[in-house]
Amino acid sequence: MRAKIFLTCMLVLALCAAASAQSDMAKGLRDHPGFVDFRKMDISGGKEPKVEVNLKGSLLGLAARIASDEEPELSSTLMSLEGIRVEVYDAEDRSPDTYSQKLAETAKSLETKGWETIVRVNDKGDQVYIAVKADNADGSKIVGLVVLAAEEDDEIVLVNIVGNIDMNEIWRVGREFDINHLDSVRHDRKKSKG
Repeated sequence: MRAKIFLTCMLVLALCAAASAQSDMAKGLRDHPGFVDFRKMDISGGKEPKVEVNLKGSLLGLAARIASDEEPELSSTLMSLEGIRVEVYDAEDRSPDTYSQKLAETAKSLETKGWETIVRVNDKGDQVYIAVKADNADGSKIVGLVVLAAEEDDEIVLVNIVGNIDMNEIWRVGREFDINHLDSVRHDRKKSKG
């Protein structure tokens, strides 16, 4: 009986320690210069996301290890990141002008906080902003990437990638996690070189 009580107490302590570590990690991610708190921006009008993905810490490391055999470049890119967050919202009950305006306001707000918009698309009902945050004066060290997208099929997609970002390799993350808009970064960089 004492052994069961002892094991139960140890299990509770282990769970509390794990929860505390996750909370500390989340707080640390919030303090990172590449982090964007989408909830504070109220892009969704207070709605909860219909899809939410948060990869950080050990889960991101696991994804990197899984990718290491078949795609070492992707694995290396994932290892340099601290977090990948994706939120998808229904926008069917809001007018396209409302969320279009909200995305534009959010992109401008990010620019006032040191983010640089590198891709801006407004085409046939689709609107996309991709912005990066540099952590040094010459802009060579990218520490955050944000995708704000309103798609014609009435979805709003928000992506925040936090960590040391190699812009020549970030499209691999987009391909692996089905973040289609990151492929435009790859194409734009190819065009600017040629």
